Amino acid sequence: MNIALLGLRASGKTTVGRILAQRMRRPFIDTDELIIAQAGMTIREIFEAEGEAGFRRRERMVIRVDLPDDRGVIALGGGVFTNEENIRILQATSRLVWLRGTHETLWNRMEGDPATAANRPNLTAEGGLPEVRRLASLREPVFRMVAEFAVETDTKSPDEVAAEIEAWSNGGVRGGRART
Repeated sequence: MNIALLGLRASGKTTVGRILAQRMRRPFIDTDELIIAQAGMTIREIFEAEGEAGFRRRERMVIRVDLPDDRGVIALGGGVFTNEENIRILQATSRLVWLRGTHETLWNRMEGDPATAANRPNLTAEGGLPEVRRLASLREPVFRMVAEFAVETDTKSPDEVAAEIEAWSNGGVRGGRART
């Protein structure tokens, strides 16, 4: 099966996904990067032109059509689980791993990445740390429900997180269950 990484923005899905794919000799796919390439626009531009509904439509098409059936490492957009069809497809094709970080850590990572502000829109009126908290309150219960495994990322390097996921996928890690 695929290994699909889920979590809020700035949780490390793309960075860890690239490392994990290389370690496991699997192809890597980032759904946001695929959407950007297909649209020829940044996520911010898609939101401006088509709204969130247009972006989510594009995201559903990527999930339906462009993901491998198995053996890939996939970095998922933070809101991919707002759609039940996406959940069904991903649960059927992927082992789902939640990359967790404290809200403050995620916000600090976003602030430290100029590409985030330039390429990604605020998803709530308040933006900033309040937005992280608001989205977390909506999305984390779903992540907890669908993820088979969770990794805390606050104090670990991307290499350490990838190694932990690889060990888990090979049956070597116990604990870290998303539902605990």
